[in-house]
Amino acid sequence: MVESNHGKFDLVIASRDLVRLEANLNLISQSSVLPNRVIWCLPPSILQDIEKVDTSRFPLSVSIFESPKSGQVHQRIFGISQATSEFVIFMDDDIEFGSLLFEKLLKHVVMSDPCVVSPLIFNLNQTPLYKNPSKITKLIDFVIHGFALKSLRSGRVGLSGFPKYVDLEDFKSPSFEVEWLPGGVQALSKSLFPTKNYYPFEGKAYCEDLFLSEIYKKRFVKLFILNTIVYTEVSPLQLNLKSFYFDFKARLSFVKSTNKSVIRMTLWYIALLFVGVFRK
Repeated sequence: MVESNHGKFDLVIASRDLVRLEANLNLISQSSVLPNRVIWCLPPSILQDIEKVDTSRFPLSVSIFESPKSGQVHQRIFGISQATSEFVIFMDDDIEFGSLLFEKLLKHVVMSDPCVVSPLIFNLNQTPLYKNPSKITKLIDFVIHGFALKSLRSGRVGLSGFPKYVDLEDFKSPSFEVEWLPGGVQALSKSLFPTKNYYPFEGKAYCEDLFLSEIYKKRFVKLFILNTIVYTEVSPLQLNLKSFYFDFKARLSFVKSTNKSVIRMTLWYIALLFVGVFRK
């Protein structure tokens, strides 16, 4: 049963169009707590299709905005700037989630503020993104990514600039502190989110979650993954020239700005290329 609006958070979704709006509103309206407002933020020149959208049948206040600039980061920043609640939850438009997600995220944020929290992300086919490391993987983690052989890897970012996902077995309590949060879903106090562009490039935001997590850490904000699962389609790094180049360019900027190892990062890209060519 859906509870009354708690008036504590706005939900911000940056999207390329209005195609997924109705499906998202269906999921959101089934939540145990409802947002003050759903803010759907689009790139420029999309709103001509707004007359096709009817949100009146949903128990939600829905605002649709055009961001001055296109791109997920620009749209997210603009959408959050339009929020009027103390807390915000932002999410991608392709996340599948249960009715208790917002309640769990909001409860943890309110109790532990200042902090940022995310759910555990699984693939759409319900398989975890975390993979149990083999002996070879542990050796690679040591040699290339810079993790000590017996150190905790989950939720950490290697010296190569590549992060590790969290495993369900890591949870000894409802939350697990990390040093990096995936960008799919995050809940936080609105005042903690950067008001200016934090991503140094235009176009598709490769590695933007690493840049954002680093901003949180510089502000001494703790980051947590909660023991609650959402599902989305997570694609591995595409080995076509364009994707590979822009991912490398963005991660290189992150690695340099955080004093990590350009050599380790480059070695891993070479390894990815080699594996990609071998598999073909």
